[in-house]
Amino acid sequence: MALSPIPVSAVPRRGPSRPVPLLTVVGLVLALLVPVLPLDPAAAAARPTLTAPTAVDARTKVRLRGTAPARTGVVVQVRVGKRWAPLGEATASAKGRWSTTVLFRTAGTATVRALVGKRASRVRTIDVYDWIDLAPQPFVSEAAGRDVPLQIGGRSYPHSIQAVDPGTYWPAAWRLDGACTDLRATVGFLDPERSTSDQDETIQTRAIGQRADDTNGPLIGPVDSTWDAPGRLRLSGLRSFDRILVVLGITDPGDNDNLSGALGTPQARCRVPALPPLQVSDFPSA
Repeated sequence: MALSPIPVSAVPRRGPSRPVPLLTVVGLVLALLVPVLPLDPAAAAARPTLTAPTAVDARTKVRLRGTAPARTGVVVQVRVGKRWAPLGEATASAKGRWSTTVLFRTAGTATVRALVGKRASRVRTIDVYDWIDLAPQPFVSEAAGRDVPLQIGGRSYPHSIQAVDPGTYWPAAWRLDGACTDLRATVGFLDPERSTSDQDETIQTRAIGQRADDTNGPLIGPVDSTWDAPGRLRLSGLRSFDRILVVLGITDPGDNDNLSGALGTPQARCRVPALPPLQVSDFPSA
């Protein structure tokens, strides 16, 4: 049986070929050559974090916390001048948490950070407070004794201040510049003067704070002190004051106008190791 020839009109004709765009070819090749890399969680979390309190007391253990890649070593550093010095170490847990206990020995502002390898956390600033003796600090007063040991109520008080003729009014003032929070002192008569008195006198102590705008604010008063019961001066809330004035006055001095009142070991809790000088013109008025 002879096959019938296929008509030419029935054979499909191809149109002219279209070139594939070059960018498409390059994209396909790169897609085949470059593997898809999964996101590394550890790499994304390589920078440690640090959580720290804003204020602490000197010579008191402080716990610092943060996060870091699991089971990595963390070094806590504190800025000393222009360099960083080691302060503590820790190892992150399997969940990426770490903590360590550190200690600051002196008052001041501490700048700290956490380090994992060369990756550092954000810097944190901590105010470190300490009780500093006020008798050696600059203060305005006419004192019979500055920064001397005194006997008050049967006890010895180092770094004390002996008043000058407080029969009517004796002030002492310090410049704080908002760097201190509390003040404490013992107020009383000097034991060596007990034999010259009829011991009926009383020391009244008042404290006044002065703000930067020269407005005054009463802090405490009066605190009474007797020969057998020295007074305990305790002030708080000093952060809002630039200067502090402590006033002593003896009531009923009798025939002895030369009795000495005294501030036994006055101290302030400050975030600076020393107070700035106070000029007479800065003296807060009562």
